[in-house]
Amino acid sequence: MKNPIWQVHLDERNQLHCASALGSLVAGRPAVETDGEQAGVLHTRRDDATHIWRCGDNLELTLAVRPLATRPAWLELRAHLRNTGTAAVALQKVMPLVAELADGATPFDACFVQGPTMCEVAAVQPLAGMPPAASHMVAGLTNQAGDAALLVGFAAHDASFNSVAIARDETSGRVTLRAMVAREGITLAAGATLELSALLIGAGASLQTLLADYAAMVAATMQARPGCFQSGWCSWYGYYGTETAADIAANVALLAQPPWRDHVRVIQIDDGWNITAPGAPRNWGDWHAGYKFPDGMRAVADMIKAHGMVPGLWLAPFSVERASRLFHEHPDWLIHDEQGAPKEFWTVYALDLTHPAVLAFVHETFRRVFDDWGFDYVKIDFLVHAIQPGVRHDPQQTTAELFRNGLRQIRRAAGERFILNCGSPLGPAIGLCDAMRIGYDVSSRWTAMVNAAGWVVGNCAVKPAAVQTIGRQWMHGVFWQNDPDCIVVRDYGTPGEIKIFGEGAYGLNDEEAAMWVRLVWLSGNMTLLSEIMPELCGPRAALMQRVFPPNPAPARVVDWYTQPEVHLLAAPAAPGIPARIGMFNLSDSAVQVALPAARVGLPAMWRMQEWLTGEKLQGKEMIAYQLPPHAGRVWEVG
Repeated sequence: MKNPIWQVHLDERNQLHCASALGSLVAGRPAVETDGEQAGVLHTRRDDATHIWRCGDNLELTLAVRPLATRPAWLELRAHLRNTGTAAVALQKVMPLVAELADGATPFDACFVQGPTMCEVAAVQPLAGMPPAASHMVAGLTNQAGDAALLVGFAAHDASFNSVAIARDETSGRVTLRAMVAREGITLAAGATLELSALLIGAGASLQTLLADYAAMVAATMQARPGCFQSGWCSWYGYYGTETAADIAANVALLAQPPWRDHVRVIQIDDGWNITAPGAPRNWGDWHAGYKFPDGMRAVADMIKAHGMVPGLWLAPFSVERASRLFHEHPDWLIHDEQGAPKEFWTVYALDLTHPAVLAFVHETFRRVFDDWGFDYVKIDFLVHAIQPGVRHDPQQTTAELFRNGLRQIRRAAGERFILNCGSPLGPAIGLCDAMRIGYDVSSRWTAMVNAAGWVVGNCAVKPAAVQTIGRQWMHGVFWQNDPDCIVVRDYGTPGEIKIFGEGAYGLNDEEAAMWVRLVWLSGNMTLLSEIMPELCGPRAALMQRVFPPNPAPARVVDWYTQPEVHLLAAPAAPGIPARIGMFNLSDSAVQVALPAARVGLPAMWRMQEWLTGEKLQGKEMIAYQLPPHAGRVWEVG
């Protein structure tokens, strides 16, 4: 074993000390929540690293903490819970780690937290004044200078939704962490044992390095599909569901010509293709060609293939609308409320993925899409509907388990064909999809106040999409291909856009459009265009062309957290590729970016040229640059 940086011991108060020079924890009593929370009482102490805790009368939680043999910056906490009683116990949560930052440890003043789907913020934010937050999968602590960090996260997410809660006492400044495994009332039978996901605890100088290490370990545990880069065109953000087969054909004809022909691979037909008649309501659940595709979906897929492109199709496979035939013919397939009626979620109903007939229906739907219609790529959306609480056919499956069972049916039909998840739980999808939408929708607006209480950075706009692209860059190419959402560059609103959002100000200014192009290109994420291509011309068409060819060396976020709305990304040089540095100002004011050149890997004497405009910059030891609001720059070194 390499020399571990961690020292572990249990003190005379039965507190577990996990100590390192860059971040230390003092763990109190683990806990289990059944009807109420039951803190553990030490029962057996085998050694400093392995001990058994009694939680209530009949539950024993065994913990074993060891440094990882191949990764000295990391500890692994393994836990299992045994029911020693004679009756089953309904479990709500298991908390194998309840800890505080140790006194005298690094004074962390910022943290990384994220929600469980694309629609909750993933970002590094100041600890001071932050309300308690439960971070999906993993949580991190750092200082704003970005030179010390601590990370706590679960290694597997196939059996439960796991989170790490962070809270800071504003009076004492103490920071507490609670690692939580959600069991959702599932019973543990008498004499049975529940193995929990291993908990990983890492310390180091760089939060981003720890996130990358953590992602690699999770990917290995869950057999992730890192996928391959995808480029293409999506119908949604130009047409917003109003497109016809003729509109698809017109865009394909243009994209099959230079300068797009060698770069645009996928044609993704988005929501609206299955609408039965003009003015008819959405009928999610009935996945058959609607009135706008009179020759059927096989015909449009064949047309796309004839132009040398890959046909892609959008579906919301776990969602059901009241107007669908499925809703009326199979109400027993839906999640129900306590009174036995189909349960509504955000005006939509959801399939019960514990029901065998539902799983067969999901598989047959995608067998038809892939095999009969000839699509080789699907975007599956609103998947979060399937994990809403309710009454199901099998009450003994966690929502993580049932969600994966549903995804497995789609993967079984797909084989090696490409699956993009959207509106999806993150952790439980690892290993079953090739790509993941990791942030909010875009539009031709910089910001938009859509459900401000729920989406604190906004939605349906470029700025919130940029926040998530940066906050989840560490997942890209490890769990899957990140989908940052589509490239939109226009300075006007399309009729479909105005119809769905209403009258208002539309169109991106020059800096905003160029910022989004720069960020998506530098990140190396999936690149899907979404304009009405026959209408796009002039400088904005030329700007969109700059996303091709794709960046072959995706950048990583730089540990620099002193200005919350200013983000730095960097990619090292590779054969034939210069080192690149990205600066992005998402704030509403101009910002002076100033930092040591060494922080982004530059020598004392340096010179750079901007990737998009050709602007030149040079200096000694420090980088200083005035970034306009809503703007980005990508510098090529040398």
